[in-house]
Amino acid sequence: MDRETTLIETSKGHQIELKTYITGREKRAISEVFLREVEMRQSGAGAEISGIKGSVTFEAENMMFEMVIVSVSPVGADRITDKKAILDFVLDLPANDYDAVVAAVNAISNPKADATS
Repeated sequence: MDRETTLIETSKGHQIELKTYITGREKRAISEVFLREVEMRQSGAGAEISGIKGSVTFEAENMMFEMVIVSVSPVGADRITDKKAILDFVLDLPANDYDAVVAAVNAISNPKADATS
């Protein structure tokens, strides 16, 4: 199934092609990254949640990049479509451009959270 895409441009002129939405299946896969690390225990009338590792956030973010970013077109270079190469490219961007890509990906992968901020 082909999906509509949109382009964002970094401050250095690199173009990042993004899907405009994720599917329910993709959203569940992202949630699974967090939930597989959670330990829940009954504590009186409430529940106690523990066991989440900080690194799970990076794993989920990388998964969102893989799901949402279709391609990267660096200035003066060939278009990149390989998922690993896209991730490496995004991670090597200047921090302000990286943050802009993260914000765009988050808005697509979690639109409700974006609408309430």
